[in-house]
Amino acid sequence: MWSIGDPGGVGDSAYADGLRAAVPVAIEYGLAAIGHGETHESPVPSELLLQARHAARSSVGLDTVLRRYFAGYTLLADALVSEVGAVLRGDEVERLLGRLALRADRLLAAVGAEYTSERESRPGTAEQRLGEQLACLLAGEQVSPALLDYRFDDF
Repeated sequence: MWSIGDPGGVGDSAYADGLRAAVPVAIEYGLAAIGHGETHESPVPSELLLQARHAARSSVGLDTVLRRYFAGYTLLADALVSEVGAVLRGDEVERLLGRLALRADRLLAAVGAEYTSERESRPGTAEQRLGEQLACLLAGEQVSPALLDYRFDDF
């Protein structure tokens, strides 16, 4: 996860500290999905939503944020298979992985929505927001075309 964008390169030590603090919270959130029944839904921890807002304020791209969560999900799923794969039947492992995937999907949706909400609520002129979006594009990050306020359909 740390290889996906250097959190120290953001220039905001509070962001990097928050990222380190969010990792165990995200892991616990994923593990809770495995331990509870399939119908159990718990809200996304507020620490993770706060970190999404902090990432948006620190101009960390949404693709970087989501890729970090996906990397964490992948590592957790691999650890799960390696720990229980020899003990449980295949269908039981699949059920556990399904719970974990469902929880990861909810997490990605909530973090993405929180990030987007924060980015859209940021003060500043339209030109400043456009400049930030263009900087993200030039850095190779994905940007929603809707945020650019440009009619791409005309081409």
